[in-house]
Amino acid sequence: MRDTNNPTNREPLRRRLSLAAAVAGATALATLPVTVNTARAQAGGDESVLEEVTVTGIRAATANALSRQRNADNLVSALSTDDIGNFPDQNVAEATRRLPGISVENDQGEGRFVIIRGIDPNLNTTTINGFSVPSPQRDGRQVALDVIPSDLVSAIVVTKLPTASMDGDAIGGSIDVETLNPLEREGLWFSSRVEGGYSDLTDDFNPKLSFTGGTQSDDGRLGVAGAISWSDRDFGSDNIEIDGGFRDNDSPSEPEFRNYTISRERLGVALNVDFRAADNTLLYVKSLYSDFDDFEARQRTEFAIRDADAVTVNNGVTRVTDNLRVDRDQRARRQRQKIYAVQSGIELDRDVWSVDIGLGYARAEEDETDRLSTEFRRTFGQADSPDFLFEYDARDPKRPRIGGANSTTQALLQSAQLFELDGLEYEDNRTRDEEWAAHIDIARELQIGGRRSEIQFGAKVRLRDKDNDQSLWAPDELPTKADGSPYTAADFAQSADYGLGDFGPAIGESAVRREFEAIARNGELDVFESFAADYDASEDIYAGYVQALVEFDRVRVTGGIRVERTEFSSTGFLVGEDLTSIRDDNSYTNVLPSLVAVFEPREDLIVRAGYARTLSRPLVDAAVTRIAIDDEDADIGNAQLDPFVSDNLDITIEYYPGRFSVLSAGLFYKDISDFIVDQDIIGTAAFAPFADNPAFEDVTSAIQAQNAASAELLGIELNAQHAFDNLPAPFDGLIVAANYTYSDGETELADGRKVPLPRQSENLASATIGYEKDGISVRLAMAYRSRYLEELDSEGFRDRFVESHLQYDLTAKYDISDQLQIYAEWINIDDRPYHATFDGKRYLAQIEEYGWSAAFGLKFTY
Repeated sequence: MRDTNNPTNREPLRRRLSLAAAVAGATALATLPVTVNTARAQAGGDESVLEEVTVTGIRAATANALSRQRNADNLVSALSTDDIGNFPDQNVAEATRRLPGISVENDQGEGRFVIIRGIDPNLNTTTINGFSVPSPQRDGRQVALDVIPSDLVSAIVVTKLPTASMDGDAIGGSIDVETLNPLEREGLWFSSRVEGGYSDLTDDFNPKLSFTGGTQSDDGRLGVAGAISWSDRDFGSDNIEIDGGFRDNDSPSEPEFRNYTISRERLGVALNVDFRAADNTLLYVKSLYSDFDDFEARQRTEFAIRDADAVTVNNGVTRVTDNLRVDRDQRARRQRQKIYAVQSGIELDRDVWSVDIGLGYARAEEDETDRLSTEFRRTFGQADSPDFLFEYDARDPKRPRIGGANSTTQALLQSAQLFELDGLEYEDNRTRDEEWAAHIDIARELQIGGRRSEIQFGAKVRLRDKDNDQSLWAPDELPTKADGSPYTAADFAQSADYGLGDFGPAIGESAVRREFEAIARNGELDVFESFAADYDASEDIYAGYVQALVEFDRVRVTGGIRVERTEFSSTGFLVGEDLTSIRDDNSYTNVLPSLVAVFEPREDLIVRAGYARTLSRPLVDAAVTRIAIDDEDADIGNAQLDPFVSDNLDITIEYYPGRFSVLSAGLFYKDISDFIVDQDIIGTAAFAPFADNPAFEDVTSAIQAQNAASAELLGIELNAQHAFDNLPAPFDGLIVAANYTYSDGETELADGRKVPLPRQSENLASATIGYEKDGISVRLAMAYRSRYLEELDSEGFRDRFVESHLQYDLTAKYDISDQLQIYAEWINIDDRPYHATFDGKRYLAQIEEYGWSAAFGLKFTY
């Protein structure tokens, strides 16, 4: 019984389908033949003799993913390693967007966070080989899956309706990243890849190398498998962003030009060892290390219209004639995220009993070191020239024109010598999150009324500690040149390759760092910025469950109940006029029932229906004990928050007309209670504990997270995949796949306002058309999501929406021989930007362009 957190890895008591067994060994390398008898024997299922079936390439990927879905006791979607390799995906997050109901939140054009059925990624759980992965993010629980290279993965399984044997913290769902299985293949095998990439926007070439391999002992009892992946990608983006939204007169608060230059290096290593000490005893050790090193230099020009004088708006054009503050700044930082995961365990099978005991340790960390921010400022107006006239022309709201309305004004804005040094800061920020986990799962086969059945029970302990430490220094006095004159932008000026407007002089990162880093680092510690977000938190979870599976003629039913006890404590600071350490704790118990029925009226048709209760614990940043008071505003943590709780219903119908085909339709519903939202608690009962505290004497606004809302989500999922094997040559190599998800969700806030669920797109779709025959493999993929609410504003006017996104990617491969393959990838073919708006689509919030990218590579397999 391997990994009960992912039931698709177990072989429950039921008839196995021929296809499922045939492809069970195809995950590691699609070009190897798979013998059904061998796969069955390894799985431990039906041992009837079947013919040998060989599946390759796209078909192997499709078949393996379908076997996962078809044989599950609950509701899952899966990708095999071959399916991941058939798309030009940089990381695990990007690979999942091919699945029904999945969208991805991007960062700098790369997929980062997985969104399942429109639910905030913070409400998902992420595991590696069934063990939870902590988050390197300071303020959330979401795991950035761009940290894990796709080359290290053998399969990705997304569970949308859990059973009692699985962790309960999965309102959105759970994403399990499976690494290599050492006993899956005999003998010595390996695969290596050499790749070169190209970024159109920055005209950079980027290398990538990977190696995957393994071996077994002669007797097949000991297996070792490992993988290593390295890539170094230089790229960038051009951006227009509106800081502070729009004012009542329709003028933008602070439009900004932003230009990013990024160097992103990934290193991933996985090493797994399996030892079958006896026919009924398996010991395993699995490990994964991922290092994501991201250097980002940002150039920004900011126009502070909200503080200007003589501002007029007419026909979409904002004009300023006096007192316009303009900032030219440069920020450079290195952000390094690491994930370590080690798991060990033993699986025992004794007649009708099976036992799985596992111990895991995972650590995630983020270091944002040597962050240097430098700002140069100048205020322009009539004193500079009576002809001064600045315009923000939004008649094309997606491509506003920003700058001087005449040559005199534009010349002033572009004069680097007029901008004097106005700000200098150095930051060093660190986050650590680690978790120890241990579980025991025991299962016994039974005969109930002549029906083959199984009862399973177990316990799990998860001990988690997370801390955040931010530090900011700034000099008491800004440095000056040797002659006492101020530094200006001209002392560090360089050009910027910027495609959205006339950026003007940029600030040289290396020159600024040489001149100012030591000064900023040795400046005065900013107590407010350095302690307001610092915390130490611990979260211990104790869980137990019992679950039963009963088989009837064509129905199998899995039902159970899980109980999870959570004990949370944290230490932070009250930061105001004084600095005080404060502490609080909380505990709660949740009962999580589940019931899933799988009905097979005939061999090619499956109906699933189920209910499960799930939870998601409060975001760490919201729950930690901390109070930050800045003049009249207070930001307060709330350790007494209850978790989100969701009642989930699912029903799906799946039709399998062929070996590599499926048609399915599903309906899902979620009723979420204790939804957590930020509120101003002044004048409410929640403010009572602080009312008599002298630190709050001048506070007029106090923001604290509260369990103050509910939410509902209703949706449908449609999925189709088909290989046209029955067509005459050469059309028998054609393969198509498409899926579509519609969801309708909203949450009601405490003030009665109803808004969409954050990050919930009403429409999601992906489609693929591929061709595979005679060593040629081509796949064109499309991924679409409609707009979603990203961020709520208390007044509703500046609610921020991310607009719809449609992206096309192309992959082509050719097998030169059985061992050697060449391939090419073209990503974001039509150069789709990131686009966000305020107040519907009327006001631009952000437009960011990345350009297209391409890759060319060579893969050798033995």
